Amino acid sequence: MNDMTCGVLEMLREGDGYLSGELFSERLGISRAAVWKHVRQLRNAGYRIEGLPRRGYRLLSSPDLPSEMEIRPWLETGVLGRRILFYEEVESTNDVASELAYDGEPEGTTVTADRQTAGRGRMDRSWISPSGTNIYASVILRPAVSPWKAPQMSIVAVTALVRAVEEAAHGVHLGIKWPNDVLCSGRKLAGILCELHSDLDRVHHLVVGMGINVNMAEMGEELEGRATSLLIETGRETSRARLAGVLLNSLEETYAAWLDRGIGEFVPFWEERSVLTGCRVDIDTPSGSLCGTVRGLSPSGALELETSAGSVMEVLSGDVHISSVRERRTKVRGQ
Repeated sequence: MNDMTCGVLEMLREGDGYLSGELFSERLGISRAAVWKHVRQLRNAGYRIEGLPRRGYRLLSSPDLPSEMEIRPWLETGVLGRRILFYEEVESTNDVASELAYDGEPEGTTVTADRQTAGRGRMDRSWISPSGTNIYASVILRPAVSPWKAPQMSIVAVTALVRAVEEAAHGVHLGIKWPNDVLCSGRKLAGILCELHSDLDRVHHLVVGMGINVNMAEMGEELEGRATSLLIETGRETSRARLAGVLLNSLEETYAAWLDRGIGEFVPFWEERSVLTGCRVDIDTPSGSLCGTVRGLSPSGALELETSAGSVMEVLSGDVHISSVRERRTKVRGQ
C-alpha cells in the first residue's frame, strides 16, 4: 500500500460520514480518477468502502490484518513498529527481518505477515501459521550490549508478550515455560524466537520473532491438547491489529528498561509466572543432557537447576521436558 493510498484511508477513518471525491482531491492533490483508483485498492485489500454519487465515500469496516495501517492507530512507541512491512504470505517473518537487518534496516523495523509457509520456533520446530487468525511478527533490534547479555532478551520479550496479551484479552492468565514459551491452561499459546548476529565484542543485530495463536477456533489433530488460542480460551475474537500494537508498545517499554537497568526487575515477574519452578525436569543442551529440579532464575536470567547431588547450576539454553511436578504440588498443598 503506497503513501497516497494510506492517505486516502486516513481521511476515510477521520471522516464523519461521506467524504466527497472533491475533498480528497483538494487535500491530497490528486484527481478524482486517482481517488477512485486508491479506493479500489483499499477494497481489494479487504476494506469495505461505500461510494454513492454526489455524496462520496465512507468507510464501513476494516480487515483484521496486522498491517501498518491497522496497527498504527494503536501504537504509542517512539521507535518500534514505526516502520512496519506487512506481507500476505512469507516463509518466515524472522527470515525476512534477518535479511533486512543484514542490509542495514534500522532498529525498530517490524515485519508482520498474515500467513507463514515455513514458520519455526526454537530447535527448528515448525510453527503452524495459517492465514486470517494469528500474529506473526519479527522486530529488528540493535542493542548496545555485550553479546553475552543478548540472550536475556528472551526473558524481556516474554515479559512484554505476557503483559500485552493480558491487557488486550481480558480474563486470561498466562504462564511462562523457560526459556520462551507462553502457556494458557497448560497449553502453548505463544512463543518467542530470538536470533542473534554478533562478533566477540559487539551485537550487530537481534531479531525478536513473536507468534501468538489469536483467533484459531480449532488446533487440529497435530496440536490438540498441546496448544490453544485466545479464541478458545475466552470464547471471543481478539483484534490482531490492536494486539500487535499493544505488543509493540509493551516490547518497547521492557526493552528500554532492560537497556537502562538490566534484567533484574524482570526476574520476579518471570518467577511468579513460571510453570517450571519446583518441577523435576530433563534439559537437552548443546553440551549434553541435564536433570534436576528448577529453582528459578539467576540474577543474570539463567535457569537455576538443582542437581541430585544438591549443587545448583545455571543453564543458559536448552530444551526442557517436565519429568515430575510432585515437589511443586507438595509445596502447594503445604501452604
